[in-house]
Amino acid sequence: MACIQHTLQHRNCHFSFSLCPRSRTFSAGEQMLPVGICSSTDSHVDNTQLPIRARSVKTVPIRIVSVGKNRKDGVDAITESYLVKIRRYCKVEDVQIRSNPSNTSDVTAQVEAEAEKVLRTISSKDWVILLDERGQQATSEKFASIIEDAWSRIPSALVFCIGGPYGHGSGVVQRANQSIRLSSMVLNHQVALIVLLEQVYRACTILRGEKYHH
Repeated sequence: MACIQHTLQHRNCHFSFSLCPRSRTFSAGEQMLPVGICSSTDSHVDNTQLPIRARSVKTVPIRIVSVGKNRKDGVDAITESYLVKIRRYCKVEDVQIRSNPSNTSDVTAQVEAEAEKVLRTISSKDWVILLDERGQQATSEKFASIIEDAWSRIPSALVFCIGGPYGHGSGVVQRANQSIRLSSMVLNHQVALIVLLEQVYRACTILRGEKYHH
């Protein structure tokens, strides 16, 4: 079905938008988020009164790899609710790595053993973003742009890595393409997971021009 073009008159200015009723599916799980409402073409329009601008974005699967102990039932429930929401826009996978898989008392050995497990979940064509309190600070809008930019670069998957209690191993740090922070504070890995999922969902609504983000 073809996109429907509209032009609306508002006082002494006008703006146009197009509605695409469906997305098309690409190979290897890729999809295109449908174009929604475009921003005003008149600089005098108060953009706070207009719908969020949607972008036509190719999507690829998202994989979230987190290191930690068994999750609480409440965390599992919230995690699943956001995974369901995100799957409206793209494929998403939740991968859990048990912390301290080698059962060692040596912290360095523990972190490297966790890193080895994490690296096994990452392919050579994936785009990897670390979550780290020393990473790049980003607003929700900037985070959406980071996802959009990553989607435009990769043919495989976008991977977010949440480290264990002692952070990321050297191999994971070296493999990462980017590093961002959800907070300047250190977050428990289960809290970080929920915050990340909500922000991924929020980013998808921003890119699609939906009203969830204000």
